[in-house]
Amino acid sequence: MGKNKGKNVPEGDQGPQLKGFKSISSLVMLAVIISMLVIGILSEVINNIEFRNNYKETVQNDLLTMVEIGGALMDARELQIQADPSILAELIADIKLESCSTSYAYAVDKTGIMLYHPKPEKIGEPVENAAVKGLLSQMASGTIPEPGVIEYEYKGAMKYAAYYIQPISNNILIITVDEDDIYAPINATSIKSTIFIIIAFVIVAVIMTIVSKIMLKPMGILTEILQDSARLDLRHNEKSEIVKYRRDEIGSIARDIASLRQVIRTVVGEIDGSEVRLDEIINQLKDTTVKLNDNSADNSATSQELAAGMQEAADTTDTINDNVSVMVQNAEQINDLSQQGAAHAVEIKSKAEAIKEDVQHSIDNARTVFDDVKRQSDEAIEQSKAVEKINELTEQIRSIASQTNLLALNASIEAARAGEAGRGFAVVAEEIGNLANQSSDTVSGINDIVAEVNHSVTNMSECLTRALDYIDNNAMADYAKFDEIAEGYSADANSFEENMTSIHQAVAELSSSINDVSDSISGMNSTINESAKGVTDVANKTTDIVSLTADTEQIVDQTEQCSEDMKAIVSRFQMD
Repeated sequence: MGKNKGKNVPEGDQGPQLKGFKSISSLVMLAVIISMLVIGILSEVINNIEFRNNYKETVQNDLLTMVEIGGALMDARELQIQADPSILAELIADIKLESCSTSYAYAVDKTGIMLYHPKPEKIGEPVENAAVKGLLSQMASGTIPEPGVIEYEYKGAMKYAAYYIQPISNNILIITVDEDDIYAPINATSIKSTIFIIIAFVIVAVIMTIVSKIMLKPMGILTEILQDSARLDLRHNEKSEIVKYRRDEIGSIARDIASLRQVIRTVVGEIDGSEVRLDEIINQLKDTTVKLNDNSADNSATSQELAAGMQEAADTTDTINDNVSVMVQNAEQINDLSQQGAAHAVEIKSKAEAIKEDVQHSIDNARTVFDDVKRQSDEAIEQSKAVEKINELTEQIRSIASQTNLLALNASIEAARAGEAGRGFAVVAEEIGNLANQSSDTVSGINDIVAEVNHSVTNMSECLTRALDYIDNNAMADYAKFDEIAEGYSADANSFEENMTSIHQAVAELSSSINDVSDSISGMNSTINESAKGVTDVANKTTDIVSLTADTEQIVDQTEQCSEDMKAIVSRFQMD
């Protein structure tokens, strides 16, 4: 299956390539760097603020200490200073923070005039510092501030100033320094720390990149396997063995992915096997549908022919029934004639007994009786020939029954070819065949009855012939001896009476049998009509079956299209 299953894999559908900060390793590394950067910046800011505060406090303490020392020196030589302010240059010129180039000391009297300043041009000039002016204002109000440190801005620069006020002269010693100068070492240290942190970040980033690539390499393999799965490529990837046996979460994911791919392989394989079986079923169904359609069409035509044949048979039975009615009428006439013959026999017997008294009258009467009997017997014999029509009708019925039986046999064969769809039609065909056989049996019975009728008519004809011959050849020729044989003639008359009675009984039985035949033919006619209707219904249903087989062909075509679609889907998978 996997030899040609990759031809429909969509090109370019390989998933997005993770680059830049979209990959997990880059995101992990970025998160670590940002975290370290935030931690470093916060640490630096917090430490810098705390260190600055501590350092500021230390510098202020140093400034306060130094100003108190300088104040003590000035207090020791206060009188000399009052006499000669230039002494201040010796006392305070070197008082400053050694590490700060902007640190220096200067002195101001209680009126705000510079007593000493590193810049000679400012000596004797009023003080410009607003903070010092504030101290002078407090002193002018009678308040002598304790030594301390003040912060102020001078010409855009923040400065710190420690002051000391002499208790007697109220001269003010001030040691000042720029804030930037104070924090210059701290700033340098911060820069170094920042550089160190950046270097550390770079080193950590490199290490994290290496570690993340090592850690996320199995994820790359899993990504490759998932991309193969997305391309419907389910062939075995040897790299999966690297991660499948890991005991961490990645190994668990790899095993789950392998199980999922195996399940998909199994499902696709089962679908592929189902395709083959579905194709076989579709082909069998198409062949069966075509055969069923052909057989149904043949059955429809045969049913229509059979219905036409049954209609002809029904018409024929109607004709037979009409002929049988005629035959019944003829039989009744024969019965009447036989009754008349019996009456004539009684009359002949009476005349035979009275022949001796009136021979001539008897001869005339005998001639009259002879002529009447001869005429009536000839008519009866001629009418009895109508029975022969029954033979012709029965032969027609036999022929129709034979054709019906043959049609039923052909219908049974076609129904057997149709299989399950022709089972109902086979039952109808069998019943028609049984009906044809019953028709043949009925015809045989009619033939037997007709044979008996012919035999009775023959007997009647022979009896009449003998009687006429006897009258013509014996009675008339031997009239002279009629007297002598009157008793014998009387006996012959008795015999003639008995024969006529037998004829009457035979004709009565024939009439009854013909009535039975008429009833049978009527029943057969009704059965044939019902069979014709059944065959017509079968023909109509067969036509419906033909229509349904056309719908079945459409459904088979749709099923075949679904099978092709399933094949197209399965062909997109690549299997080992």
